[in-house]
Amino acid sequence: SGAIFGLFGALATFAFRRQTDIPDFIRKSIFRRVFPLIALNLVLSFSVKGIDKAAHLGGFVAGIALAFLIPHQRVEEKQTPHVWRAMMIACFAVVFISFVIVFKNYDGPSLQLSNLVSPPNSKSDDYSHRMVEADKNLIESFKLFADVLNRRDEKADLARALREVELGMNSISDLRGFDKKSEEFRQRLMAIMIEQKNLLEKFGDAKSKNWDELETRFSDLDEKHSALVSDYNSATER
Repeated sequence: SGAIFGLFGALATFAFRRQTDIPDFIRKSIFRRVFPLIALNLVLSFSVKGIDKAAHLGGFVAGIALAFLIPHQRVEEKQTPHVWRAMMIACFAVVFISFVIVFKNYDGPSLQLSNLVSPPNSKSDDYSHRMVEADKNLIESFKLFADVLNRRDEKADLARALREVELGMNSISDLRGFDKKSEEFRQRLMAIMIEQKNLLEKFGDAKSKNWDELETRFSDLDEKHSALVSDYNSATER
Protein backbone atom coordinates (compact mmCIF):
# COMPACT_ATOMS: atom_id res chain seq x y z
CA SER A 1 0.00 0.00 0.00
CA GLY A 2 2.96 2.32 0.61
CA ALA A 3 4.16 1.68 -2.95
CA ILE A 4 0.66 2.38 -4.30
CA PHE A 5 0.67 5.74 -2.50
CA GLY A 6 4.03 6.39 -4.15
CA LEU A 7 2.38 5.90 -7.54
CA PHE A 8 -0.45 8.21 -6.47
CA GLY A 9 2.06 10.91 -5.51
CA ALA A 10 4.01 10.55 -8.75
CA LEU A 11 0.84 10.61 -10.87
CA ALA A 12 -0.56 13.70 -9.11
CA THR A 13 2.74 15.58 -9.46
CA PHE A 14 3.09 14.59 -13.10
CA ALA A 15 -0.43 15.84 -13.84
CA PHE A 16 0.46 19.25 -12.37
CA ARG A 17 3.91 19.60 -13.94
CA ARG A 18 3.17 18.19 -17.41
CA GLN A 19 -0.32 19.45 -18.17
CA THR A 20 0.68 20.38 -21.71
CA ASP A 21 2.34 17.01 -22.40
CA ILE A 22 -0.64 14.74 -21.80
CA PRO A 23 -3.98 14.53 -23.61
CA ASP A 24 -6.68 16.75 -22.18
CA PHE A 25 -9.10 13.90 -21.36
CA ILE A 26 -6.39 12.06 -19.37
CA ARG A 27 -5.48 15.22 -17.46
CA LYS A 28 -9.14 15.84 -16.59
CA SER A 29 -9.61 12.22 -15.56
CA ILE A 30 -6.67 12.47 -13.16
CA PHE A 31 -8.02 15.65 -11.57
CA ARG A 32 -11.58 14.32 -11.27
CA ARG A 33 -10.90 10.77 -10.14
CA VAL A 34 -7.38 10.30 -8.86
CA PHE A 35 -7.17 13.40 -6.66
CA PRO A 36 -10.38 12.63 -4.70
CA LEU A 37 -9.19 9.02 -4.34
CA ILE A 38 -5.87 10.21 -2.90
CA ALA A 39 -7.65 12.56 -0.47
CA LEU A 40 -10.06 9.82 0.66
CA ASN A 41 -7.27 7.30 1.26
CA LEU A 42 -5.20 9.82 3.21
CA VAL A 43 -8.19 10.55 5.44
CA LEU A 44 -8.76 6.82 5.99
CA SER A 45 -5.08 6.33 6.79
CA PHE A 46 -5.33 8.70 9.75
CA SER A 47 -8.80 7.70 10.94
CA VAL A 48 -8.80 3.87 10.78
CA LYS A 49 -6.83 1.87 13.35
CA GLY A 50 -4.32 -0.69 12.14
CA ILE A 51 -3.25 1.24 9.03
CA ASP A 52 0.43 2.14 8.73
CA LYS A 53 0.24 5.94 8.43
CA ALA A 54 4.00 6.28 8.02
CA ALA A 55 4.02 3.89 5.05
CA HIS A 56 1.19 5.70 3.27
CA LEU A 57 2.44 9.22 3.91
CA GLY A 58 6.07 8.25 3.28
CA GLY A 59 5.16 6.52 0.03
CA PHE A 60 3.12 9.54 -1.12
CA VAL A 61 5.95 12.01 -0.39
CA ALA A 62 8.52 9.70 -2.02
CA GLY A 63 6.35 9.52 -5.15
CA ILE A 64 6.16 13.32 -5.31
CA ALA A 65 9.94 13.61 -4.88
CA LEU A 66 10.65 11.03 -7.61
CA ALA A 67 8.26 12.78 -10.01
CA PHE A 68 10.38 15.94 -9.64
CA LEU A 69 13.67 14.07 -9.83
CA ILE A 70 13.11 11.71 -12.77
CA PRO A 71 12.94 13.51 -16.15
CA HIS A 72 9.95 13.00 -18.43
CA GLN A 73 10.65 11.32 -21.74
CA ARG A 74 8.36 12.58 -24.47
CA VAL A 75 7.01 10.36 -27.23
CA GLU A 76 9.41 11.76 -29.83
CA GLU A 77 12.44 11.11 -27.60
CA LYS A 78 13.55 7.63 -28.62
CA GLN A 79 16.84 7.38 -26.73
CA THR A 80 16.91 6.90 -22.95
CA PRO A 81 19.99 8.48 -21.31
CA HIS A 82 22.52 5.86 -20.19
CA VAL A 83 22.44 7.01 -16.58
CA TRP A 84 18.71 6.24 -16.31
CA ARG A 85 19.15 2.88 -18.01
CA ALA A 86 21.86 2.02 -15.48
CA MET A 87 19.61 3.11 -12.58
CA MET A 88 16.71 1.01 -13.89
CA ILE A 89 18.95 -2.05 -14.11
CA ALA A 90 20.28 -1.39 -10.60
CA CYS A 91 16.74 -1.04 -9.19
CA PHE A 92 15.66 -4.25 -10.88
CA ALA A 93 18.69 -6.06 -9.44
CA VAL A 94 17.92 -4.79 -5.92
CA VAL A 95 14.29 -5.93 -6.18
CA PHE A 96 15.29 -9.34 -7.52
CA ILE A 97 17.93 -9.89 -4.81
CA SER A 98 15.42 -8.81 -2.15
CA PHE A 99 12.94 -11.44 -3.30
CA VAL A 100 15.66 -14.11 -3.28
CA ILE A 101 16.66 -13.18 0.30
CA VAL A 102 13.03 -13.23 1.45
CA PHE A 103 12.49 -16.64 -0.17
CA LYS A 104 15.58 -18.12 1.49
CA ASN A 105 14.75 -16.77 4.96
CA TYR A 106 10.98 -17.25 4.91
CA ASP A 107 9.71 -18.99 8.04
CA GLY A 108 6.07 -17.91 8.06
CA PRO A 109 2.91 -19.93 7.31
CA SER A 110 3.53 -22.84 4.98
CA LEU A 111 2.99 -22.14 1.30
CA GLN A 112 -0.06 -24.25 0.59
CA LEU A 113 -3.47 -23.94 -1.04
CA SER A 114 -5.28 -24.28 2.31
CA ASN A 115 -4.04 -20.82 3.29
CA LEU A 116 -6.31 -19.37 0.59
CA VAL A 117 -9.33 -20.91 2.34
CA SER A 118 -8.12 -20.55 5.93
CA PRO A 119 -6.07 -17.36 6.39
CA PRO A 120 -2.82 -17.67 8.41
CA ASN A 121 -4.22 -15.37 11.12
CA SER A 122 -7.02 -17.84 11.87
CA LYS A 123 -4.45 -20.63 12.10
CA SER A 124 -2.35 -18.68 14.58
CA ASP A 125 -5.45 -17.89 16.65
CA ASP A 126 -6.44 -21.57 16.70
CA TYR A 127 -2.87 -22.53 17.61
CA SER A 128 -2.77 -20.07 20.53
CA HIS A 129 -6.17 -21.15 21.83
CA ARG A 130 -5.37 -24.86 21.76
CA MET A 131 -1.92 -24.40 23.29
CA VAL A 132 -3.40 -22.38 26.16
CA GLU A 133 -6.12 -24.97 26.77
CA ALA A 134 -3.59 -27.83 26.73
CA ASP A 135 -1.39 -25.93 29.17
CA LYS A 136 -4.37 -25.44 31.51
CA ASN A 137 -4.98 -29.20 31.47
CA LEU A 138 -1.33 -29.85 32.27
CA ILE A 139 -1.29 -27.35 35.14
CA GLU A 140 -4.40 -28.95 36.62
CA SER A 141 -2.75 -32.38 36.38
CA PHE A 142 0.34 -30.94 38.07
CA LYS A 143 -1.75 -29.55 40.94
CA LEU A 144 -3.51 -32.86 41.54
CA PHE A 145 -0.27 -34.83 41.54
CA ALA A 146 1.54 -32.25 43.72
CA ASP A 147 -1.22 -32.63 46.30
CA VAL A 148 -0.69 -36.39 46.38
CA LEU A 149 3.07 -35.96 46.76
CA ASN A 150 2.60 -33.50 49.61
CA ARG A 151 0.28 -35.92 51.45
CA ARG A 152 2.33 -38.97 50.41
CA ASP A 153 -0.91 -40.80 49.87
CA GLU A 154 0.02 -44.22 48.49
CA LYS A 155 -3.60 -45.11 47.75
CA ALA A 156 -4.45 -41.88 45.96
CA ASP A 157 -6.58 -42.15 42.84
CA LEU A 158 -4.90 -40.18 40.07
CA ALA A 159 -7.54 -40.92 37.41
CA ARG A 160 -8.53 -37.26 37.22
CA ALA A 161 -4.91 -36.10 36.93
CA LEU A 162 -4.37 -38.65 34.17
CA ARG A 163 -7.54 -37.58 32.41
CA GLU A 164 -6.47 -33.91 32.47
CA VAL A 165 -3.09 -34.56 30.88
CA GLU A 166 -4.68 -36.81 28.24
CA LEU A 167 -7.14 -34.04 27.38
CA GLY A 168 -4.20 -31.71 26.89
CA MET A 169 -2.41 -34.20 24.67
CA ASN A 170 -5.51 -34.74 22.56
CA SER A 171 -5.93 -30.98 22.20
CA ILE A 172 -2.61 -30.52 20.39
CA SER A 173 -1.94 -33.99 18.97
CA ASP A 174 -3.15 -32.99 15.48
CA LEU A 175 -2.04 -29.37 15.81
CA ARG A 176 0.78 -28.08 13.64
CA GLY A 177 2.69 -24.87 14.24
CA PHE A 178 2.40 -22.09 11.67
CA ASP A 179 6.20 -21.66 11.67
CA LYS A 180 9.29 -23.45 12.99
CA LYS A 181 9.24 -21.73 16.38
CA SER A 182 5.58 -22.40 17.07
CA GLU A 183 6.02 -26.07 16.13
CA GLU A 184 8.98 -26.27 18.51
CA PHE A 185 6.81 -24.96 21.35
CA ARG A 186 4.08 -27.49 20.54
CA GLN A 187 6.56 -30.36 20.58
CA ARG A 188 8.05 -29.21 23.89
CA LEU A 189 4.63 -29.01 25.51
CA MET A 190 3.68 -32.43 24.13
CA ALA A 191 6.93 -33.94 25.47
CA ILE A 192 6.23 -32.56 28.96
CA MET A 193 2.70 -33.96 28.93
CA ILE A 194 3.96 -37.37 27.82
CA GLU A 195 6.44 -37.36 30.71
CA GLN A 196 3.68 -36.36 33.11
CA LYS A 197 1.46 -39.17 31.86
CA ASN A 198 4.30 -41.71 32.22
CA LEU A 199 4.98 -40.47 35.75
CA LEU A 200 1.33 -40.84 36.73
CA GLU A 201 1.13 -44.31 35.25
CA LYS A 202 4.32 -45.38 37.04
CA PHE A 203 2.87 -44.12 40.32
CA GLY A 204 -0.29 -46.16 39.75
CA ASP A 205 1.60 -49.35 38.80
CA ALA A 206 4.18 -49.25 41.60
CA LYS A 207 3.25 -51.32 44.66
CA SER A 208 5.67 -49.40 46.86
CA LYS A 209 6.23 -45.70 46.22
CA ASN A 210 9.69 -44.19 46.00
CA TRP A 211 8.64 -40.73 47.10
CA ASP A 212 12.07 -39.12 46.74
CA GLU A 213 12.40 -40.27 43.14
CA LEU A 214 8.84 -39.19 42.32
CA GLU A 215 9.40 -35.75 43.81
CA THR A 216 12.67 -35.33 41.93
CA ARG A 217 11.13 -36.29 38.60
CA PHE A 218 8.12 -34.08 39.22
CA SER A 219 10.37 -31.15 40.17
CA ASP A 220 12.39 -31.58 36.95
CA LEU A 221 9.16 -31.70 34.96
CA ASP A 222 7.87 -28.56 36.64
CA GLU A 223 11.11 -26.74 35.80
CA LYS A 224 10.84 -27.76 32.15
CA HIS A 225 7.28 -26.44 32.09
CA SER A 226 8.30 -23.13 33.68
CA ALA A 227 11.08 -22.69 31.11
CA LEU A 228 8.65 -23.43 28.29
CA VAL A 229 6.10 -20.91 29.58
CA SER A 230 8.82 -18.26 29.92
CA ASP A 231 10.13 -18.84 26.38
CA TYR A 232 6.61 -18.93 24.93
CA ASN A 233 5.59 -15.67 26.62
CA SER A 234 8.79 -13.94 25.47
CA ALA A 235 8.18 -15.05 21.87
CA THR A 236 4.52 -13.94 21.85
CA GLU A 237 5.35 -10.54 23.38
CA ARG A 238 7.72 -9.84 20.49
